[in-house]
Amino acid sequence: MKPANAATYRKACIDLALIERPRVVVEVGVYEGALSRMFAALPFVERLYIVDSWDGAYSEFGQKHMDQIAASVQAWGDTVRDKVTIHRMDSADGARL
Repeated sequence: MKPANAATYRKACIDLALIERPRVVVEVGVYEGALSRMFAALPFVERLYIVDSWDGAYSEFGQKHMDQIAASVQAWGDTVRDKVTIHRMDSADGARL
């Protein structure tokens, strides 16, 4: 069995989406948003909610790096706001929302 990496994980998620064809997707923990962009490009996905705190305490990169990543994802999100909603919050708070 091949070990999972980001590319195989993204492929598995998209393959599942192609089978299930969800109209609404919630992605929790998006980091740079590579999978988010793939979900948003699927024609049958009408709404994508992405949730991430981009909290530097959860990574070795530090808060400044995570803030830069969050800003990049938000800039992309602004271009697809008719389809994508970004929630910068802890996943537990996102689940309650």
